[in-house]
Amino acid sequence: MKLEDLAQGRTAVLGFGRESQALESVVLERLPGAKVQVFSEQAGPQVPEHWSITIAPLADAPLHRFDRILRSPGVPVDHPALVAARSDGAEITTSSSLWFSERAQARTIVVTGSKGKSTTSALLAHMLNVAGIKTCLAGNIGIPLISLLDEPADCFVIELSSYQLVDLIAAPSVGVITRLFPEHVDWHGSVDRYYAAKLQLLELLQGRPLWINARDTVLKSAVDGYAALCQANLEDGLHSQPDGLYDGPSKRLNSRDWALRGQHNLDNLALAISVAETINPGISEYVDAARSFQPLAHRLESIRDNEAREWINDSISTTPYATQAALDCCGSDVVLIAGGLDRPADWSELVAQQDGRRFTGVVGLPDNGQQVIDALVRGGLVDPDKVRVVADMSGAVRAAVDLANAESQILLSPGAPSFPHFRDFEDRGNQFRQAIADRAQPQTEQGA
Repeated sequence: MKLEDLAQGRTAVLGFGRESQALESVVLERLPGAKVQVFSEQAGPQVPEHWSITIAPLADAPLHRFDRILRSPGVPVDHPALVAARSDGAEITTSSSLWFSERAQARTIVVTGSKGKSTTSALLAHMLNVAGIKTCLAGNIGIPLISLLDEPADCFVIELSSYQLVDLIAAPSVGVITRLFPEHVDWHGSVDRYYAAKLQLLELLQGRPLWINARDTVLKSAVDGYAALCQANLEDGLHSQPDGLYDGPSKRLNSRDWALRGQHNLDNLALAISVAETINPGISEYVDAARSFQPLAHRLESIRDNEAREWINDSISTTPYATQAALDCCGSDVVLIAGGLDRPADWSELVAQQDGRRFTGVVGLPDNGQQVIDALVRGGLVDPDKVRVVADMSGAVRAAVDLANAESQILLSPGAPSFPHFRDFEDRGNQFRQAIADRAQPQTEQGA
């Protein structure tokens, strides 16, 4: 389907998040007479400026009256309304698919993975731009693809989630997968279906190069047999070690010489440089570019208060696997703030990996904070009198300070999605920052 097809007949748009908002701007500019109706199950902070919107269960939407349907990423592909529409022969697409149909000749690098996709995408775009290759960073990380129809870039680095990949129609030039572990099972229905959505990238590539982090054994097994498989992070090539980035036996970057924490981010760097090398050779230039790269917000973001205590904002963490990666970057004196959407999650592997670690304290956020605490107490990782369950982020910050020692790191790594108490992980991280600032403000004023 091409964008111009929206000029004919009637179009239904399901959901009105960032992608649909960007689509409205593009359609109003290019196809001002297009007839578009938005359907959403809940009101969001933004409403269409020129399209009408119906807030009601999607099951009640009269989709049979429309010539085509555009699904937003937040709407599951197996939503009953979409299942019924497909059975009626409806044409269903997404705004990302529209972009790929319009920019079929563009050089595109699609990046996905259960963790590390945003950082890897941003690293890759940063390094290519430093090397003089005009590169746009888009997709799940920020700018919706549909906003870049006319962008005259040499290359597009596109981060895509499983929600976006599951029914994408595209032919990327290169694919990149960072890691593979269970995530978004509530949305996809099973681990197998989640993995299948991620691995849809192989079908889209149709024999073009797929780069993976070879250190991830689950991922490596899942893509075994793909003819154009390219593996980064192998010991005889560019790879990570706890103290830095190596090229075979030669050290190329000390872990202290760049701003990102943890070996998993060095894994991301090895992968990003390996892909960049295939476009424009220059490992030394890319290593130098890594030194100027700044961490993305809400991803192991360090905050210092007026008492010199370190707070770590890892609001992006939505699974226990991500929380474990954050803990690997911390010392032994940690107060953990965890919890969020109550969905199936297995904290037993995190418990098993602690190797003697005991938390200085644990603070539970709604809705499943108590369950997280129970798992950690059962695992012997925290004393029962060193836990608190709170109602909001301000309470979490106060409780964490009460539990902490003077040298404690206070880590927000929820291991769960942000809804329904926060708009998204960014809102959760911003509220964490604000609560820290609010706590410091009276002391600052008193000492002035």
